Amino acid sequence: MANVKIQFVGFTDLQEGIVIDGKFVKIKQDNDKKLNYSFETEKDTFEIEVYKTHCYTGKNWFWWNLLYFFISIFGLFDIRQNKRCLVQNCKFKIAVQPAQTVIVRRQDFKDGEKLALVETDASVEEIANVQYYDKEGAKRYSKMKKFKIATTILSVVLAVVLIVVL
Repeated sequence: MANVKIQFVGFTDLQEGIVIDGKFVKIKQDNDKKLNYSFETEKDTFEIEVYKTHCYTGKNWFWWNLLYFFISIFGLFDIRQNKRCLVQNCKFKIAVQPAQTVIVRRQDFKDGEKLALVETDASVEEIANVQYYDKEGAKRYSKMKKFKIATTILSVVLAVVLIVVL
C-alpha cells in the first residue's frame, strides 16, 4: 500500500472537474487556496485528470441549450455562460512510490499552451495538457444568442397580439 498526497495549486475554479483513477473526487480547499487530496493505492500507477469545457460541445448542444432556455423562463433565471468557450484539459499518468507527494501547479493562461505542471520525484507520463479557446464553440454561442433574442422578441410580440385580440 502506498500513501499518495496530491496538492492542486491554482485550481479553485476547476475543483468539480478533478478525476483521480477514473473517479470524481471532492476536494476541500485550505486557507492558502490550495486543494489537498490523499489516498492509498496498491496499483503501480494512477491517473490525474482535470478538465473544464463549455456547453456548446457535443452533437445535441442546440437542443440542450434550447431546453435550458425555456426552463429558465426565456433566460431570466439562466446562468451566464463563458462566451469565449474556454476548454481546459490535462491528464497525467504517474508512477506510485511508497510515500509520495505530488504537486499539480496551474500555469498562467496562454491560448494553446499547457494547463499544468506536475512536480514529483516519480515518473510522469503526460497524456493531455492543453488550454485553449474553442472557435467553433464561440460561433455556436453567437448563433444561440441570436436565436434566443429572436425567440424572446417573437414571444413578446405574440403575447401582445393575444392580449390585444382577447
